[in-house]
Amino acid sequence: MLQAIRDGVKGWIAWVVIGLIALPFIFMGGYDHFTGGSDRDAVIAKVAGEEIVRHELNRAVDQRRMQLRELFGGQLPPGMFDEESLRREALQELIDERLLKAYVERQNLRVSDEEVAQAIRNQQVFHEGGRFSRERYRALLQQNRLTPEQYEQLVREDLLIATLEEALRVGGAVVPRQLDQLVSIQEERRRFEYVELEAAAFLDEIEVTDSEVERRYAERSFDYMAPEAVRLAYLEVHEDELADAGLIDEMANVAFERPESLEPAAEVVGRKIAHSGWLTRDGGDDDGLAQYPEIVAAAFSEDVREHGYNSDLIEVSGGRFFVVRLEAYRPPAPRPLVEVADEIRADLRRERALDEARAQAERWSAELTEGADATLEEKAAAHGIELFAAGPVRRDDRGHPQAVVRKAFALADGAVGSVQVAADTIALVSVQEIEPGRPDDLAEEEREQLRQQLGQLVAHTDFRAFLEALREEADVQINEGRL
Repeated sequence: MLQAIRDGVKGWIAWVVIGLIALPFIFMGGYDHFTGGSDRDAVIAKVAGEEIVRHELNRAVDQRRMQLRELFGGQLPPGMFDEESLRREALQELIDERLLKAYVERQNLRVSDEEVAQAIRNQQVFHEGGRFSRERYRALLQQNRLTPEQYEQLVREDLLIATLEEALRVGGAVVPRQLDQLVSIQEERRRFEYVELEAAAFLDEIEVTDSEVERRYAERSFDYMAPEAVRLAYLEVHEDELADAGLIDEMANVAFERPESLEPAAEVVGRKIAHSGWLTRDGGDDDGLAQYPEIVAAAFSEDVREHGYNSDLIEVSGGRFFVVRLEAYRPPAPRPLVEVADEIRADLRRERALDEARAQAERWSAELTEGADATLEEKAAAHGIELFAAGPVRRDDRGHPQAVVRKAFALADGAVGSVQVAADTIALVSVQEIEPGRPDDLAEEEREQLRQQLGQLVAHTDFRAFLEALREEADVQINEGRL
């Protein structure tokens, strides 16, 4: 039970050390350091009468965002995680935490003071010289505005929930029959054939009228938006053009100290302020600055885009240095119909061509399933389409499109089915032979690894089902307007 706590702490020791994150991020309690304002205590949700307020949710979202940044090496991929999804996922975690806490209280589960103390003593973040340091413990708690009593209560609650999870895990024992079924499925091999029907083959048959283009634009103009864009004022210097290279650092310092204008920094290096064309997050129309990802990233940074400050010093290849600031901002907006009509027409043609490819796959599937004399091989030959043969392969095969492999393992022996494998391609899959996995052929070491994996899966499934049951029984109210 205590190992879960020790393992959980390892990932955030560095965060505490470098001051990026405080202990309240780990256990959802304590104080809030990142939000403020009169609505920080606005109620976002109620779980069996217990409130979840905005600053708790904000803190949970910040924790999730930091975990994702760590996962992706310190920088979140643009557009991969939207704010609404992060907030909803974090809120669900807070709701689950409240439900579990209420359950363990109803069941009168207890954790002794000795267990809490041992858990804290084992947390490496409080160690100095290889041993628990009470001075460091109190100092870190004080730094994060937590009393020992508050932190110990947070650890106690976490241990109680860990106790419940452990009980469910033990209950999720794996019986030999389940293991044999898993081996039979995992080691199963299949032989199948498939063809790929590309939408491009049907494009010549598709016509789109002007009224259809106008209707699509009226219904989905948001699909044809001009992206947000910025125009920049900027200073550019080359280190070889300056008599004193130290002026570059002085320019950067002045730009930082006087963030409201580039004029003082321009005077330092004796340069005129230049002006860019429109830049988007993907680069945009300006062939000069848009070629430098570092400049584009700075242009859309919080300091430059939102606060209107000068950027930090930006160095690009060839010994060139820039400082930029926002000159104009253009929000996203629908492009005029006359500008996007051809694009809409092309989209409609591609969509309908894909529908035609799907319809042909379904016709062939019906014909082959109903016992027609023709085979998939013969149909492919008659239409000049390549026939692909696979197998015998396992579920983890990477030699064929993943969607095709998944479809082949979802079909019965001798069955035929279609699946989309790319934005413009439908595949028709025919299963030729199924070879079940043989549990007796698996080495004992591999069986034990699979047994552990299956045990974890069973425990996770049981725990999720338990949470779902708690949610159904509880009175959970969410204020969507405040989320």
